[in-house]
Amino acid sequence: MTSEPLVTMTGWLATVPVIKEVRNGQVVCNFTLASTPRRYDREIQAWRDEETLFLRITCWQQMAKNVAASITKGDPIVVHGKFSIRRYEKDGQQRVSNEISAFSVGPNLEFGQAVFTRISTAPAPAQPLREAEVMAEMQETPLAA
Repeated sequence: MTSEPLVTMTGWLATVPVIKEVRNGQVVCNFTLASTPRRYDREIQAWRDEETLFLRITCWQQMAKNVAASITKGDPIVVHGKFSIRRYEKDGQQRVSNEISAFSVGPNLEFGQAVFTRISTAPAPAQPLREAEVMAEMQETPLAA
């Protein structure tokens, strides 16, 4: 069994969600979550903000479409998923990107209300045959002896 670092983060949507189609028609949505911890400073008797953490969030397939249609820059959100650190080079300098591959994304209801709209991903059910159609079909099909 592999151990994956799972995290749940709250913060604010720092960028507009960008949705695109990649390899073999898969849909991906990327955005940035900004989370700023606040601490109470007893010396000055006030709250102060600490360093903001920026996380790149990636969603796939139907969730990607739902996220792009549901949240906008500046919204308070909650993200749950697999945490990873990606190292890369840009302009000759080594960089680090903190990332979450999201399993779920939603609004943070501490700051507002939401209305949930369920979407159907199942194919539409077959329409039932009307009585006249059934009778006509029965008349056309001879009974086996």
